[in-house]
Amino acid sequence: METVLRMWVHCLQVRANVLTILNLKAGVDGAKTFRAFVDAAGLTIEVSETNNQAVLAYNVITKPDVRVTGITLMPAIPSRGGVFDAKVTVKNEGSAPATNVLVSVWVDMAAVATNNAGRDQETTVTIATNASIVHTFYWSDCGDWNGAEDIQGVCGQ
Repeated sequence: METVLRMWVHCLQVRANVLTILNLKAGVDGAKTFRAFVDAAGLTIEVSETNNQAVLAYNVITKPDVRVTGITLMPAIPSRGGVFDAKVTVKNEGSAPATNVLVSVWVDMAAVATNNAGRDQETTVTIATNASIVHTFYWSDCGDWNGAEDIQGVCGQ
């Protein structure tokens, strides 16, 4: 017990009544539960012994997690035969950089896009951890598209 106590004390920092536990090991990928327990030995006489624990659910992820967070058309409603641009915002919400991410877009595609489904335009980007990028796609002819359909964006590695 004495050895364990010394090891625990070595990993603790106390400043201004805040206890900080340093260098915890995250472990493998997956859902985790962090638990803090005060007076675990029951040595302090208290009004309530039922409020001595708190938990925090978290995930350990060591991979990128990219998603399209926004699409903006300029102008907002393209006209037949006109030109328009589309800004697509992609965010990496994972815990590792996302490299060689293919961002693809389609004009007037009613079906949900799938991986390797072809595309109207594409670009490859790199996104840092917890960062976003905005890429502008340019179209020179709206053809018979009247703006009633959506532009879709998809990203993946």
